[in-house]
Amino acid sequence: MTTTPESSKPGSWRPSSGPTAGPQSVPRASLEESWKNAPGTLSKRGYAWLVLRRLALTAILIGLVAVLLWLLLSLYRPVPVVACFAGIYEAPLLPIPLVHEDAALLDGLSRSDDSLFRSRSISLADTSAELVTANAEAIVDTLAARVAKLKPGGPDKDAVIVWVSMLGGIDTEGRACLIPPGISLAEVSLADGRAITVERLLLSLRRQIADRASLLVVLDACHGRLQWPVGLLDGSFAAAVET
Repeated sequence: MTTTPESSKPGSWRPSSGPTAGPQSVPRASLEESWKNAPGTLSKRGYAWLVLRRLALTAILIGLVAVLLWLLLSLYRPVPVVACFAGIYEAPLLPIPLVHEDAALLDGLSRSDDSLFRSRSISLADTSAELVTANAEAIVDTLAARVAKLKPGGPDKDAVIVWVSMLGGIDTEGRACLIPPGISLAEVSLADGRAITVERLLLSLRRQIADRASLLVVLDACHGRLQWPVGLLDGSFAAAVET
């Protein structure tokens, strides 16, 4: 019986535990960490570049948010409204009915309901308090000065509204005019320039805004039952304005 040398035996599939065993196995933790950067190996230049990149991205994000907020805030500008409500007249002229209710309605439109998506519709500049007993010259100058300070608003940012609530009349030349609250029919007439002609008011206001802007003048002046002391009936003022 012949014996096979030890070296000619097929190798066992089990690893040998002796000192002459095959290649040593690498710990799994070492394999997992080998591809990672060890702490403290990032250079100063790389660290500075990382910080600058993060700062740049943060600045870009803040800039985009600021631009978005600016667009949202400038998307719509309320329509500016300059108003004058003449509610008090000397006898025999009578006060205009519901003038205070009209003023309250406009004031309500100029106030926001604290909703993000429902802002105020108009921005109101009421000159009634300072023009309670003003004459024609002061009224025209005050309204024109207020209009000159306005920025047109609305969807296209090109609209301005002027609301005038006064008694309407017709001067001796047949021109439509507004009777200021400071006038006294016992002392003056509508022929001496104490009243405000509609043409004069419109020209004075139109000169205060840009040509591209639209001017809407609301004249609450057709009060036939109140105009009889100056000899007017219903429809006389409106017909004079149209001509």
